[in-house]
Amino acid sequence: MPRLPTKLSCLIFILLIGPASFEIRAASYPQTEEEFARLPPYCRVKLKGTPAEQKLWESRLGGTCFLHIHHYCAALNDVNIAMMAKTKKERDASLEYSMAGGFDYMWNQAGAACAMMPEILLNKGKALLMLNKGPEAAQSFQKAIELNRRYIPAYMALADLYKRAGQTDAARKLLNYALTVDPKSKPVQNRLAELGTSGKPRGADSPSEPGAK
Repeated sequence: MPRLPTKLSCLIFILLIGPASFEIRAASYPQTEEEFARLPPYCRVKLKGTPAEQKLWESRLGGTCFLHIHHYCAALNDVNIAMMAKTKKERDASLEYSMAGGFDYMWNQAGAACAMMPEILLNKGKALLMLNKGPEAAQSFQKAIELNRRYIPAYMALADLYKRAGQTDAARKLLNYALTVDPKSKPVQNRLAELGTSGKPRGADSPSEPGAK
């Protein structure tokens, strides 16, 4: 059977799957100045920076992180797009795409070798919460804590999730544990105060997922 010309094959492929898929994929990566302004500075450098700028950020983030960081930037951009969406369907579509093409990609390709992974997992969890996927969000926050026991933002996010689920005792225990990690953390102390108790680091339990016994 004769082979189709390459250009014709690509055209048939596009017609079969439809243009929408390409629009979603293209929208993931920041392109405008407005989009770059909402993202960390390394996103612009990765996608548009000079070799010298890229080398500098590679030294800051580490080679493994920087190699794949544009996928994380795409995920963050998708979340930003979702927050500005006019309909729930559009919002959820952008959030779902941020998972496979961004957050999950970073974990699969970079994993724990990327020093930024706790932050990436934290933001993945926040995106999952926007999709009303609480248990999956809790797992993401928990994984962030496992990778870096001193990453206080993950403790706070997980404690907030406990509170939303009505598990205030679990939230207190988690925040008290966070104080053993960073006794001077004002955000942790403020959250404990909102729960109607003061920080009592002694005897605090290690973190666990909402609903865990």
